Amino acid sequence: MKKYMDIARLQTSPEIVEIKEVIEIIFRVGDGTESNPIRYTKQYWDVEGNLLFEKDFID
Repeated sequence: MKKYMDIARLQTSPEIVEIKEVIEIIFRVGDGTESNPIRYTKQYWDVEGNLLFEKDFID
């Protein structure tokens, strides 16, 4: 069985741990200027079409 996380590293014991399906979309954004460089951004969506979060790699 594949180990996904080390429970001992958590601050508190979790109440529920589940594996969920998500959709990961990777795309390029930015116009190439110094203030808005071209970079990759990831979005994560659930299977119902709700945006869960976005990660912009300029952060």
